Amino acid sequence: DQTISCLAQAGKAAEIQFSPLRATPVTLPGDVVFVVAHCLVGAPKAFRPYEGYNCRVVEGKFAAKLVAKKAGFEGWAGIQTVQELQQALNLDSAAEIVDLVATHLNEGAYTVPQMQEAFGVEDLSTLFDGDRRKEGA
Repeated sequence: DQTISCLAQAGKAAEIQFSPLRATPVTLPGDVVFVVAHCLVGAPKAFRPYEGYNCRVVEGKFAAKLVAKKAGFEGWAGIQTVQELQQALNLDSAAEIVDLVATHLNEGAYTVPQMQEAFGVEDLSTLFDGDRRKEGA
């Protein structure tokens, strides 16, 4: 939401990508309806941000790597995004990604020990060695 606030163009939707940062204008049909909802659950970022801020980004990276590994992709450790996974496995549709996720990921949350076992590492942070975001960039 902060990114589109900075990169928005009047009267246009945008696809935001972060690596590298770019906003691509998207044409939507005239009958599109947006629903904005508020779950009423607070997410204070200034109080212990390390406990939840950008958690979905990290979870998404873990998921992409784990699907790549379980699908037998040799370069799984270098996968950072679902888009990279889709390109690496030469998948043509979102349905193929959904099928892979359903096949290779458990339903529900993983524990740290389950993740360590699945990746074969003791320190999960090593999976992000070389990621510029890990280094604070």
